[in-house]
Amino acid sequence: MKTTLELPDNLLERVKILAIQEKRRFKDMMAEVVEIGLRNRNRNAGTAYRLPKPIKLKGGYRPTAEEIIEIIHRGRE
Repeated sequence: MKTTLELPDNLLERVKILAIQEKRRFKDMMAEVVEIGLRNRNRNAGTAYRLPKPIKLKGGYRPTAEEIIEIIHRGRE
């Protein structure tokens, strides 16, 4: 999934340099950095990462994950 992030220039530069040094794609390096950060944060907090509770919509409709992804993609068109 694509997203846009605003990162400090020095942080972006550090990740780009690391990706080049390890001969990896920038997006793969970013995914790994975020994953490691979340894992470390959870470890330090002593709790597992939990997804937020789903909100209840009027009429009891609960969209599936596929419907949510489709709606997100439609919003980008």
